[in-house]
Amino acid sequence: MPKKYNILVQKGILLRSEDKTILFDPVSVAEIPPDLIVVSHAHHDHFSIRVLKKYADIPKIMSRATRALIDPQNRLNNVIEVEYGTQIDIDGVTIEVFNAGHILGSIQVRIDLNDTMFVYTGDVNTEKRMILKPGEVVKGDVLLIEATYGVEKYIFPPRRELYRRIVESVKTKIEENKPVAVMGRKIGVAQELTILLNMSLSMPPVVESEIVQVNEIYEAFGIHLGKYIIADEAEPVPLPYVIKLSKKKRFPGEKIPCTGWMVNGRGVPLSSHSDFSRLTEYVLESSPQVVIPVYGYRREFAFFLKNELGFSSYSDDKVELIL
Repeated sequence: MPKKYNILVQKGILLRSEDKTILFDPVSVAEIPPDLIVVSHAHHDHFSIRVLKKYADIPKIMSRATRALIDPQNRLNNVIEVEYGTQIDIDGVTIEVFNAGHILGSIQVRIDLNDTMFVYTGDVNTEKRMILKPGEVVKGDVLLIEATYGVEKYIFPPRRELYRRIVESVKTKIEENKPVAVMGRKIGVAQELTILLNMSLSMPPVVESEIVQVNEIYEAFGIHLGKYIIADEAEPVPLPYVIKLSKKKRFPGEKIPCTGWMVNGRGVPLSSHSDFSRLTEYVLESSPQVVIPVYGYRREFAFFLKNELGFSSYSDDKVELIL
């Protein structure tokens, strides 16, 4: 007998069956109280501590590493810490956990709701990098996939080429006896930049203190980033620096922004997300009945999947499925 499901995409993603409501990555309180919350990773556009505290009595699934990053004092209630490859059952709902490859602790989940398999990727990266294993492609009936870079202009060069560009740019400035900073998001790209400079240069990088705090958590989970110097408030010297990605960030030297948004910019498109090609490959390999892109260019990606590849794909804020 066909079953009805509703997906509501707002500040978080709400998935409803006839008897269960699951809330993914909430940054605001949902219209409907959830039975279960999933936090995919520790970036602030995917969780709100304030909101999670409001749901004190609701089970919250996240990885052990995500808990360490967002709740180091263990103040949240009803947190269920999971690891890649685990399967758990919560009040009749079966949840499988997979590596998303985005940042430390990032997870994808496959959830069985009345014999229909829903896959939520969170943010995902299936590319091999210096740190972290690539995200897995997870098969299911309904795929809720991120679309941060879900348009064709966001196709990134190979990682090896991006690494080469970064190192050559840094070496040039150091040879000119000038300070130079590579800029990355403090959780994810900044750790990749730390180990890249450490392994590629004859001198250790100088790392901003906020990034060092995250580096230490990565290292506590077995990801060794090499030697580096902790930055202080003194005037920068001619060394390579790793600093937070911010338009407001002041640095008296060359700044090299490292983010996917720099695909046609003056920086380097080094991202912890999959680009358009890898998102497309994920959908093709997963081969779901229905694809619902979330985040970023979700409408454009849904249009492409439907009109170019023939998938049933929806980008409405409210979607009703009969499966």
